[in-house]
Amino acid sequence: MPLYEYRCLACGHLFELLILRQSQQAVCPACAAESVEQLISSFAVNSEAKRDASTASARTFNEKLNSKQDADKPRVQIDHRHQH
Repeated sequence: MPLYEYRCLACGHLFELLILRQSQQAVCPACAAESVEQLISSFAVNSEAKRDASTASARTFNEKLNSKQDADKPRVQIDHRHQH
């Protein structure tokens, strides 16, 4: 499903709109103006490398928080095992 980002030229409102057909005209939900411009948007990427990098970043951040934490109250990472 194509989700496009727009900026209203009349009021400056930024919004996203799901366009099912090219023939549909985008209209600003704030002021109902038809003078809108489509913005260049990025796309989502989901890969194993991206997930691993995100997990490594989160663990590094958690280690930094643990090092700043009071020794009497350490933060620990808990791995929850889900049973389905």
